[in-house]
Amino acid sequence: MDKDHDLDRVYLEHYDALYRYAYTMLNDEILAEEMVHQVFLKILEKGGPLAIHTSLKAYLYRSVNNECLNYLKHQKVRNAFALFNASILYSDFIGKTTFSVFTLTHKKNNLSGKRLFFLNGNI
Repeated sequence: MDKDHDLDRVYLEHYDALYRYAYTMLNDEILAEEMVHQVFLKILEKGGPLAIHTSLKAYLYRSVNNECLNYLKHQKVRNAFALFNASILYSDFIGKTTFSVFTLTHKKNNLSGKRLFFLNGNI
């Protein structure tokens, strides 16, 4: 048997359970499917043998877990950025500032003229 055939077998054998696990984390069918596919795609892209220090099943579950957590973290950052942009537009629209803007002039750290935004004015 070649490694592609082995990966196909592993995929077919574990896909349903991994999908259900991802779905419990994401509550979205399409995203759950995508996370499982990403895990297997990364395995395929590595090309070489995997360094698995636990069982294959544990490795796959941990990989799906990490993929889902990375997605959720990324979404949290995107949502915060979108909220931040919305607050800027809203603040500009009503003429009130709901956050503090600090302009750094410290040339030593190459931050001259960079604007940093801090919600509630906290640094």
